[in-house]
Amino acid sequence: MSIPSVTPPLVNHLYKLAADYYRLSPWRWLDDHDPLEICYPPEAAPRYGIVMGSGGEIFGLSVYDTVDDLKLVFRRDLSHRQLHRRATWLVLFFEEAMAMSFDDLDAIPQFGWPVADEQAYPTNFWADN
Repeated sequence: MSIPSVTPPLVNHLYKLAADYYRLSPWRWLDDHDPLEICYPPEAAPRYGIVMGSGGEIFGLSVYDTVDDLKLVFRRDLSHRQLHRRATWLVLFFEEAMAMSFDDLDAIPQFGWPVADEQAYPTNFWADN
């Protein structure tokens, strides 16, 4: 909520989609070796996603702007630092409440944002080279 263009209705939409995604549990069927092409709207340039969670530790979705950024993730010769310097991606992952900021925790009941489970507070990470 500290970003000027972020509004309560926008965050509410994100929380609803995140709760739906968590309840669907796509990590039961897909793993990080099953990348997805995402086109929304259909005429938009594709982005590429990886469902996180088949290993049972971190659950979420990572999205890459280009197929080249996605391919970098699968390279074994790059360290995490090198990957962060060369690729751009957004990760939505789920955590316990203690991973959230106090402001966000206060806003959840204030605006009625849904959280699917005690381990399903939506958190994000943006890596930009």
